[in-house]
Amino acid sequence: MYANENKIDRLLDLACLNYDRLMDVNAKLAQIAQKVDAISERLRVADFRQWSAAHAALGLSTPKWSEEFSRQFNFDYVEEQLADQPVPAKPKPRTPAGDNTAQIAYTLSSRLAHPFAITCGRGWGPLISRSLERMLALATTRTFPLGITQVTEMNGRLKIQVETIGLKPHCASDLQQIADTAESCSMAICEICGEEGSLRQLGATQKTRCPAHAIHGDD
Repeated sequence: MYANENKIDRLLDLACLNYDRLMDVNAKLAQIAQKVDAISERLRVADFRQWSAAHAALGLSTPKWSEEFSRQFNFDYVEEQLADQPVPAKPKPRTPAGDNTAQIAYTLSSRLAHPFAITCGRGWGPLISRSLERMLALATTRTFPLGITQVTEMNGRLKIQVETIGLKPHCASDLQQIADTAESCSMAICEICGEEGSLRQLGATQKTRCPAHAIHGDD
């Protein structure tokens, strides 16, 4: 019997209670930053026009670099591009159906920077699916490519390794927070069947198993 989606959602929500709020705040800050940049660009265009008009009124010769700049710089086009645009709606996460890890990897690979593989038990399937969807929502909102190196089990914990090279520090940090949350949640879910489990010492290694799979193995 696999853990139902409500159990997974409850674990994720308890682990990142304020995550969605932080996402909204960051999105609003990004919108404010874009508007500030737009205002700065408008002021720069206005200043250049005012300088050009004053220069001409005084009968001063215009430097060649200024003439070339005016010729190549299309002010009307820039102002049109800087016009206020409606803010796009926050995309709704899409969850791949089922808990088959191979199917999840196949479905999500087309939406990531490159294909990836999941090498762990299917009991973590719903947790992996929801965690990667949250990462995709973050990448879509902040418009950066999301790359997953691998999704695997290590010492009884779920490890989602993301590519952070070239990303802004706050984006990399938020992605890592989602990965860390998934790792914490995985220690309460049996990797094999998805039922409630715990981290156990099995021989020389640690595994997260429910009581049944801790006793009878992974069959």
